Amino acid sequence: LKQTRDRFNVGEVTRTDVAQAESRLAAGRSELLASQSQYVTSQAQYRRIIGVDPGHLAPGTPVDRLSPSTLPAAITQGEQLNPSVLAAMYGVDIAELQVKVNEGNLYPNLGVQASVQKAWDPLYNVNKQTQASIVGTLTVPLYQGGAEYSAIRQAKETVGQQRLTLDTTRDQARETVVQSWGQLDAAKAQIEATTAQVNAAEIALNGVREE
Repeated sequence: LKQTRDRFNVGEVTRTDVAQAESRLAAGRSELLASQSQYVTSQAQYRRIIGVDPGHLAPGTPVDRLSPSTLPAAITQGEQLNPSVLAAMYGVDIAELQVKVNEGNLYPNLGVQASVQKAWDPLYNVNKQTQASIVGTLTVPLYQGGAEYSAIRQAKETVGQQRLTLDTTRDQARETVVQSWGQLDAAKAQIEATTAQVNAAEIALNGVREE
């Protein structure tokens, strides 16, 4: 702004150029205040998440070496390792086991009970006495009112519901991976564009100083 005013005083530029310089200076101050406000906000968020105030922080290292190299590989890994997907898979397994449990109520039930007793009574000249017994019970269901069949049908419907939940969860995981991948590519492109913008601005600044 000072240089523009000096040029205006010697008649090289007009009042419009001075006004534009003042406008750029005001915009720069506004951006500075906004950055300072964001800096304070980031410090508060860091304190809330980490638990201590930020000290001497270093730039974050890229995580590309830890992530899949292609989008299909990222989708596959996301569908396999997503906690929600794993929970839905376990839900399907539990529902299928419940079907088998309910079907087991229709099968015969065999129970075996064994017992052994030993006694010793010196008063009746019985030195040692051992008694053993084995009892087996076989229960065959004939008619149970249809409650078991109803429970089996309900369990099978639950299996279908859990499978639909699994498919939905996988689709959501896939959507999240694709969206995050796109955001990552956009962030990388933005970093490159911003770096090029900074380099161009530095060249322009040096050119203005030389002029």
